Amino acid sequence: TVETGKRFELERAPGTRGLAGFIINSGNSLILKNNVEIEQREAIHFGSPEHVQAVVAVPLRISDQIIGMISAQSYQPYAYDLEEQALLEMLATHAATAIENSRLFISEKKRRQEAETLRQAASVISSTLDPDNVVKEILVALKQVIPYDSASVFFHEGDQLRIAMAWGNSRVSELTNLTFPADDEFFQIMKRTGRPIILQDAQADPRFKNWEDALMVHGWMAIPLVTRGTVMGYIALDSYAPATYDQAIVETAMAFANQAAAGIENARLYDETQRRLKELEIINRVSMSLRLTQAPDEMLVILLNEALRLIDTPHGSIWLYDHTSDKLVQRFAKGAEAKIKHTALSLANGIVGHTFETGKVYISPELKNDALLYEANRESVTPGLGGVYIPIQSTAGPVGVVAIELDKGRQIPDEINLLTILAEITGNSIHRAQLYDQSQRQVRRLTSLHDIDSAIASSFDLRLTLNILMDQTLNHLNIDAVIIGLYHPDLQIITYLPGVGFNVPSPTRPQVRIGEGLAGQVIVKQQTCIITNLQNAPEAVNEPLIKREGFVSYIGIPLIVKGQIKGVFEVFHRTPLAPTPDWMEFLHTLAGQAAIAIDGSQLFENLQRSNQELIQAYDITLEGWAR
Repeated sequence: TVETGKRFELERAPGTRGLAGFIINSGNSLILKNNVEIEQREAIHFGSPEHVQAVVAVPLRISDQIIGMISAQSYQPYAYDLEEQALLEMLATHAATAIENSRLFISEKKRRQEAETLRQAASVISSTLDPDNVVKEILVALKQVIPYDSASVFFHEGDQLRIAMAWGNSRVSELTNLTFPADDEFFQIMKRTGRPIILQDAQADPRFKNWEDALMVHGWMAIPLVTRGTVMGYIALDSYAPATYDQAIVETAMAFANQAAAGIENARLYDETQRRLKELEIINRVSMSLRLTQAPDEMLVILLNEALRLIDTPHGSIWLYDHTSDKLVQRFAKGAEAKIKHTALSLANGIVGHTFETGKVYISPELKNDALLYEANRESVTPGLGGVYIPIQSTAGPVGVVAIELDKGRQIPDEINLLTILAEITGNSIHRAQLYDQSQRQVRRLTSLHDIDSAIASSFDLRLTLNILMDQTLNHLNIDAVIIGLYHPDLQIITYLPGVGFNVPSPTRPQVRIGEGLAGQVIVKQQTCIITNLQNAPEAVNEPLIKREGFVSYIGIPLIVKGQIKGVFEVFHRTPLAPTPDWMEFLHTLAGQAAIAIDGSQLFENLQRSNQELIQAYDITLEGWAR
């Protein structure tokens, strides 16, 4: 507006009202000759308070399109006629052309700026493979062409939307990595359409959720991040003023979003590749270390150290299943796990037992308050720590459990997957080592049996043979003492040879009648007797040697050959025994060898006695003939 050489500030008015509305909508020129005609048109007044008395107005036209209006006003009535109208129409034609050229120039300049900004953003994105940097650069570049007060980038992960980056907000650190349900209506619409959503006033739309104090947000636009036909998330632009965004900027926003999605996808692929390479490196390192050792304990140390290094925590332990006690025993521990009070748990107790029995990973958000935690250990658990429990599996079944403690609330899904693989590799290595030990043990046992067979075949000295057999029993079965009793059926008693492994050298045990004491019961029942608590066993009341030696466990095996009882084979241990089937099988084999040795010795003695009796009878016969 210009009046008597003075320029007034720009003012906005609805394009459908007043004189301007009539000219623009009708496309016709108009002359108002006096104040009465002006008032009838409900003209909107600009400039000074003094009212004009005459107006000539013509449309600004480009081809068939009306882009505005130009008018001249006078404070004198009847100031304009058709001549002034024609002159103003000619000026309007030139003005419309100039305005359109200016608009085209501004539009072209803006598009060049957008293209340059997009090019710069693409250059920055292509120069980094860090997803966080990619998102940050996109938001910085986007603000140069699309205004916003704050912005955030959401990633779709499972059934959650996670804020990967927040920008322009005073609570950036608090908002980053917050998660929200993925069933949000706006996100579901973008998933279906792949197009942006614009709200002129977010607070007036009931679908808009004021997550994390978004009450100041009015103008709002969400731009989907689409890669390979899938919506991987979206960029949300917030404005504190309503009606900030319209359809004119949609394509620009989509261009930036597509560039961002491509950059994020590339960064993710690179990050995934690097993570896979790191995992393969760790797996290769652990596998090589495990191949270089045969000791299960060393394997467990390797697994624990790698697990703690991978998770970046000082707290962890390895629990191994002990077949002897039928319990899970903590073999190695570091950090807070080393403070656990009870380190031998039954399979039904605690998180460790649950993980071992189910064979599934167990994640505890906070160990101190976990309902599955073994109650007797709750007091010794460090507060503020969560836990991850991973079963150690092998092809033969579960071996043990890896327990890792870490800060409460920390999430490590990728590391858990790798730890599961490492635990399985270690479990199979332990199983391989156990098979190797078992084969070596079998070889040693076969060698021992061969030595015993050689002693039986080459010597008629029963004491020497049985001493060799008892020594082999101590060496291969790791027990404390062994003694063999000989059964005399004619006297119905048992006499003992000197045993081995006793604190008193060559302990003497009194003769035992059938049915009395431990050995007497074994002979009567003719079956193996196993006692795990000798000190309280009624059968051992009259066994002073047992109490004096402090034996706790006892196994007695009757020595039977061809249905005949030859004696009793007794082993003692000063701690509780939980023999495995393999262990018992070898013990019975040794007992069988003892029975064969006794039987062979008795046959030889009987043969010698018969031979001597024949010689005496022959001599008597000869003497009788000589008389």
